[in-house]
Amino acid sequence: MASAKRDAIWTAGSTVISAASQLLQIAVLAHHVDARMLGALAIVNVVNAIATLLQDMGLSSYLIHRQNINREERTSLFMISVGLGLVSAAVLFFVSYAVAYFYQSEVLGQLMRLSTINFVLLGVAAQYQASLIKAFQLPRLARIEVIGRLSGLATLLVMVLVFHASIEAAVYAMIVNSLVRLGCFLAVSEPDWHPGRGFDRGIMREAFRYGAFQLGSQVINQLRSQADQIILGKFLGLASLGVYSLAKELVLQPTKLIMPVAGRLALPRLATLQHDPEALRRIYLVGLRGVAIFSAVVFIMLAVFAPPAVSILYGHRYDGVAQLIPLMLLFGMLRPLGSLIGALSQSQGRSDIEFGWNLKICGITLAVSLAGAASRSLEIMAVALAISQILATVFSYYFFSSKLIRITAREFFNAWTIESFVPYAFLMLAVLVYPGDGWMASAVRFAIATPPLVWVIWRSRHTLLDKQIQAVSA
Repeated sequence: MASAKRDAIWTAGSTVISAASQLLQIAVLAHHVDARMLGALAIVNVVNAIATLLQDMGLSSYLIHRQNINREERTSLFMISVGLGLVSAAVLFFVSYAVAYFYQSEVLGQLMRLSTINFVLLGVAAQYQASLIKAFQLPRLARIEVIGRLSGLATLLVMVLVFHASIEAAVYAMIVNSLVRLGCFLAVSEPDWHPGRGFDRGIMREAFRYGAFQLGSQVINQLRSQADQIILGKFLGLASLGVYSLAKELVLQPTKLIMPVAGRLALPRLATLQHDPEALRRIYLVGLRGVAIFSAVVFIMLAVFAPPAVSILYGHRYDGVAQLIPLMLLFGMLRPLGSLIGALSQSQGRSDIEFGWNLKICGITLAVSLAGAASRSLEIMAVALAISQILATVFSYYFFSSKLIRITAREFFNAWTIESFVPYAFLMLAVLVYPGDGWMASAVRFAIATPPLVWVIWRSRHTLLDKQIQAVSA
């Protein structure tokens, strides 16, 4: 149990610093560039997220899934990862021209081409990062990520505040972050983690089969989660997307804390329990409940303090961003549950089921996003984003979780529905009671939404503190 707590604390601390660093970067940019530039950066981030998946192709998860692996197999995975990084960089370079034409923004194309440097670095670093996770060295990985993120932040601050750079400073910060992380990985890695001279061709087919399904599922999942921005940028233009992306980025910040903690803790532990169905079922359900409660606390507090926070972070010209946050909040609250659901399939080597699931839900999400964008209203688009995540979470049981683990629908939904929807209902009641901005709005939201939060924590105390569950997760 001490090991799990230590890993959680270090990973949480690292992701808090990373999220705060990225939020500060966005806040600085919001004060120095216009909404259209922020919209261009939002599209760059979407394309980069997809290219990052192409670069990794599930090989990192495959390394963790393989409980025993020799030096030659490690070398093979490393060489494949480096090759994929180079291919991703080349693909992104040529795709940038088409994307720039689609959105009628030459700046967008330039930013994408600059970001190709990052993918070469990611290709070299991917297997080192996976090795640290596989070896349960999360504290060391956390320290490296903090160093990299702070290096990127320093780069952006110097470029914007000293040299008066524009939106390209965000891409340079990303490159410096990856370069520093790679240097740290090379410095702390075990000797047998580095590539050797031997090469095992036998592992390639199995790794690509595992990776192909996971790649497909993650690319589809990324398209599903970012479809709103891709569509909105075309329907309403990059300036409207810039405003919308500020709200969504603020909502996504807590997921960058919760999802890495949940995923990195869950994947290696679920992998060790893949031959014990009952223990796997217990730890999975407790994990869902724990993530749901933590998400509720974090996101409700985000919505409580959103009115003054938006003014402080982004300036008064973006005050409208605060009105979008409660509308899209369920997107953020429910999204972290997917990290456990995905870890469950990856731990059992069933990325084919994950692929099938993402393929099924993608069409529904695209339809909802198109309907929201067709309204040409940012408020309706925010509601559509939340609806798409609710549908994805509900359907995940029938098309995904129930195919991997023996749990009933009642067990699955009992693990997260009350914890998520009851606090959110009270939050929206507070928004209706006092729809204004400023600290008074925060005070009203806090007074109305806090009691149900305390209640959902109290009602689950026995489950979360169960000693048998703690022993399994240690």
